[in-house]
Amino acid sequence: MSGCIKPACLAALLLFISLIFQGCSSDGSGSGSMDSFRQVEKQFTHPSRNFGPWIKWVLKPSAVQEEIDFQINEFAEKGAGGLMVVPFEPLSGAASDSVWDRITSRIRMRADSMGMRSLFLKDRAFTSWETEQSEPRVWKVGMRRAAGDANRQELFPVSGDMNAVPGMAWTFAGFKAAADRLFCLGANSLSLPWSFYSAGTSQASDCRSFSYHESWWDLCRPLIDAFSRTCMALSAGTSVSHFLVIEPQPDSSASRSQLRFGAFLDSLDRMHAEYDLIGETALEKTARIWHGKLTAGACAYSALILPPDMPRLRPAVNRLIETFIRDGGTVLSFRGRPEESVAETENSRGEKTDFAHPEQVAFSDSGIARKLASPDFSISVSDSCRGRLMHCRRQLTDGQLLFLSNMSGHEVRGTVRVPGQAAYVLKPWDGSVKQYPFRISGDLMSLKIQLPPGNSLLVFCAAVDTFGIHTADPEYTDGRILKPDDRLSILPVYYNAWKIPGSRSRSAPEPFTHTDFVFTCHPQVDRSSLMAVLTCSDPCSVSVNGSHAAPMPDAWLMDRDYSVYDIGALTRAGENSLSAWTSQKDPDSYALILYGDFMLIRSGETWRMGPPRALKPGPWADQGMPFYTDAVSYMHVFTIQEGSGNVRIRLGPWRGAVAEILVNDLQAGIVGWPPCTLDLTGRFREGANYIEVRIYGSAAGPCGPPDDAPLSGEDPDFNPGASGLYRDFTLIERHAADAVR
Repeated sequence: MSGCIKPACLAALLLFISLIFQGCSSDGSGSGSMDSFRQVEKQFTHPSRNFGPWIKWVLKPSAVQEEIDFQINEFAEKGAGGLMVVPFEPLSGAASDSVWDRITSRIRMRADSMGMRSLFLKDRAFTSWETEQSEPRVWKVGMRRAAGDANRQELFPVSGDMNAVPGMAWTFAGFKAAADRLFCLGANSLSLPWSFYSAGTSQASDCRSFSYHESWWDLCRPLIDAFSRTCMALSAGTSVSHFLVIEPQPDSSASRSQLRFGAFLDSLDRMHAEYDLIGETALEKTARIWHGKLTAGACAYSALILPPDMPRLRPAVNRLIETFIRDGGTVLSFRGRPEESVAETENSRGEKTDFAHPEQVAFSDSGIARKLASPDFSISVSDSCRGRLMHCRRQLTDGQLLFLSNMSGHEVRGTVRVPGQAAYVLKPWDGSVKQYPFRISGDLMSLKIQLPPGNSLLVFCAAVDTFGIHTADPEYTDGRILKPDDRLSILPVYYNAWKIPGSRSRSAPEPFTHTDFVFTCHPQVDRSSLMAVLTCSDPCSVSVNGSHAAPMPDAWLMDRDYSVYDIGALTRAGENSLSAWTSQKDPDSYALILYGDFMLIRSGETWRMGPPRALKPGPWADQGMPFYTDAVSYMHVFTIQEGSGNVRIRLGPWRGAVAEILVNDLQAGIVGWPPCTLDLTGRFREGANYIEVRIYGSAAGPCGPPDDAPLSGEDPDFNPGASGLYRDFTLIERHAADAVR
């Protein structure tokens, strides 16, 4: 399960949440509260917490106050803007309601003290949410519908649920790709993936937890800050949409009709058409013709599109379309049946009237791209990248904001033509605003774009250059590769892990269950390092080889509710048995995790412990660490001379959730997606410098086999495997050339 919402309910739920979010906003942030780039620029570096993404937090009534306070502090420190609190299971009875009310009262007080908003969905338990993955085209239809409805009804912000994005990988690259898709589809507020109060709950739900249970949790502040800045910028002004597409009513085979309609929207996206969706009923009730524009709610459109599966329209809609065409509006029909394009209309006396028919078009037409282009905007890229370069625009009083995202697996190069006299790039990762290269041709600017896979670009196109921003990114000459002083050092940051399923051995006195876990240990393993964790929050009684094992005081791993047992002195070479007695009814719902200084060796269908051995570049799973989800350090020593130029680190192909870069034990930043480089200029001392790359694993739940996320490195054809750095990293020194505008 993935915590996704059923496609049919997505639009309604997003509108509901958007309306509540609007009410939760204490400063009225949303479209209209920021109309100019001046206002965006002032807030971009340090946006209000109201623009921070929401944490979807799953709680149980057994939650304790100390743990609640700890986790809220963690969410606040990572930059979250609000808490959407959901009970794990439906509440039943007055007692449960009373406990829930007491917990939520405490959460509200704590969240308020941290400057965070709070929203409680008491009647929408996590177990009642539809968790079936949406088909991508069906999901897109729902998101487009929700964004269009919100724009017309001025329900801001427009919420986007990252958990609902089909195929989201559990990596920083996957999180960014999901957020970028939502931004391009009209969202300007995010809710992050599910966060679970306890790791046991997330495992029982077959879900992952966006929380302190992950090894990379302390690295996610830059990611959340980047989301907050992008949400803030895309909340300014109003959405730019020239076309209004009528969405057909689903037929008896609703899923197939939505798939066909989703495929039609994919074709529009390949043409970079800017459009909203509307149903026929909403069009009939809200649309009007005003000075050659088709207005619906707060939005005005210059053209109407009839999709291929559009049935015969209602008489009132026919009359609206006829008036629109006679007033100079454009109606494009993709139905391919001119004689049935629109039903004949009748006047008040029931007489047949002539009708101004829509223009019949098809995607195969030679001039279709021009007809679907906005009058003052165009994107030119290679045919292979069409449909994978997504965008959205926002109209401000002093220019336009343009957001572009490369969803392809290849670098995208092209040209954007947009109104303006100056261009500025807004960088969500550090909050800076700089000049962006452009050329003027009449009233339009040409912007050259070069986006690696998974990258995005946020540019403001100023109507008049009056902002006084003169800083631009320097251009560099071709660099030279710096040679390290030593061989690559590779060490795990923490002990190796082994996840062992249990078997229920025999009945135990009520209310306890008895589970045995069997493991084999090589004589050369340092058994003094061995620790055991049972993924169970209920009290346990543990014995190893018949001897009682006591939990270590004030120690925890994976989850603060899990006890840690020092079992080194109780373990022997050869076969060992750990027995656990717990009140948890289902023994299959928890597992044993062994930690220690060992490597795993395949033994038939299972594993056994072997002595540690040196690691090399490549997947951890192939080197005796198939269950390891922490970090591995890859380190070199480089001699840096005084007066060195710009120095960047470039990672070879790698796999994992995120890579952390350290220079002389100080964090320099993170790398999550191509081109997998980071500027290290100014972080060196003269002489020897220790450059360290830490690759963090990603867990299925808080612990489990390596994730199936795609390879994050430069080589798209590299065979996927477990987390790890597949090829050594390099340092590249470059020198600045003359900066060009």
